[in-house]
Amino acid sequence: MDYVKSIRAKLGHQKIILNCAGVVIEKDGRILFQRRSDNNRWGLIGGLLELDETYEEAAIREAKEETGLDVQLTAFLGIFHNHNMVWSNGDAAHTIGAYYVAEIVDGTPRIDAESLELRFCKKDEIPDLFAEDHRAAVRAFLDGVRLPLLNENNRSGQLDVTLFSKTYAVRRLTDADVPAVVALCKENPLFYQYCPPFVTEESIRKDMAALPPKKTHADKFYLGYFDGDRLIAVLDYIRAFPNEQTAFLGFFMVERSLQGHGVGTAIIDELCDTLKNLGVSSVRLGWVKGNPQSEHFWHKNRFKETGATYETGGYTVIVAQRELSTSNEGGNT
Repeated sequence: MDYVKSIRAKLGHQKIILNCAGVVIEKDGRILFQRRSDNNRWGLIGGLLELDETYEEAAIREAKEETGLDVQLTAFLGIFHNHNMVWSNGDAAHTIGAYYVAEIVDGTPRIDAESLELRFCKKDEIPDLFAEDHRAAVRAFLDGVRLPLLNENNRSGQLDVTLFSKTYAVRRLTDADVPAVVALCKENPLFYQYCPPFVTEESIRKDMAALPPKKTHADKFYLGYFDGDRLIAVLDYIRAFPNEQTAFLGFFMVERSLQGHGVGTAIIDELCDTLKNLGVSSVRLGWVKGNPQSEHFWHKNRFKETGATYETGGYTVIVAQRELSTSNEGGNT
């Protein structure tokens, strides 16, 4: 890191304050740990901030660099200190670290020059960790601490997806939810007649990771609507796309037994009301040309064709948009 090297050139090994970010990457109830190449000891994934970088950006970057994984931050664990960090070359520091919970959205674990080994561990398999801030972050995770993300890059404030519905519990879906998502989608074969191929666990995982141009995983919310433990709807929400004032819906599907009873319309109306209150001016989406079910539903929910279309996967997508300004938002007819 050039910034730290420039400081060390002036101060040598003298103890300094450094900021860092780390992630507790969870999969199937196990945590990913790294055996470091600099001290042959175990720790969490993480590292020092670059100049002008936020904690969240650093956490995502470090995960990619050290493991090859694209991750999505799902919760904030807290700020933890290591008052006596000493590197193998004698450099000393008081490190101040922001730690996050993260889920894997794409990639296969692989080591880099900073790692000797990567290992997923159950609670009773956690190795002895080299740093006090790493130990504190793991304790917080195991104690169930889950704080809202700082959302340092969100200029319009924190996005709380639980506000999207007063009727259902809304949360980001994880890999553990994939079988439930597949089961819901399989009940809707007409959708896949117009938008092949038919749903599989692999296709859902790809959808969870898919991003529009110039967007990051911090802007993507692959959401589930729950009635108790029952998944009743899936929504792929992209923040600020294709511009800062517009939200994009990449996918929306309701459990088949609830279709035709106003559930989908109620979810979309409540979503649009919430987004309008957050300063979003329009919501955009697309449906496959010729799909009568999709066209009817989105017309009923006040989405109008923009005149734009595009080709993908051998079919044509019609782009539509709903304006959220007060003058254009009226009651259902």
